[in-house]
Amino acid sequence: ARAKYLESAEIYRSIRRRYEASGTSDIAGEFFHLEMVMKRNLMPLFSLPRFWSKLVDLSCGYGELPYRVIGSSITFIILNALIFCIFGMTSGGETYVFNQNLDLIGNLTIFGNALYYSVVSFTTLGYGDFIPISWSKPFAALEAFVGAFMIALFVLAFVKKMTR
Repeated sequence: ARAKYLESAEIYRSIRRRYEASGTSDIAGEFFHLEMVMKRNLMPLFSLPRFWSKLVDLSCGYGELPYRVIGSSITFIILNALIFCIFGMTSGGETYVFNQNLDLIGNLTIFGNALYYSVVSFTTLGYGDFIPISWSKPFAALEAFVGAFMIALFVLAFVKKMTR
């Protein structure tokens, strides 16, 4: 299988170069993505480089798929909102955390506030109206870091597509 993956990567690279030479960069981008997938398949199965390669593929399609950046950003925001609902956040002296004693509307309101806070953290706006508590703090910091990175990644992928 290794020889076939190597052969496939070389074929995709050759096709990509021909499309680039002919000026059809959009199609060349598709073959670049396929080439990178074949290169990933050549890596050892449980290795850090293969993990990172798969993560880059899922999050942005190796810079070729801006819609994947949007999808992975939305997924990350929603997951962090759920984490903020579980561990809690405060605003104006009131604590917002999922509670079994609340009805569905009350918990949905808490989730809405957590979603708002998650978007604010992801975009690094930081209005200061909500403050993470307990284990929410490291997740808020991680979300701000990943958010800044993902926004830059989206700009990179979008510009790459538009300049072709």
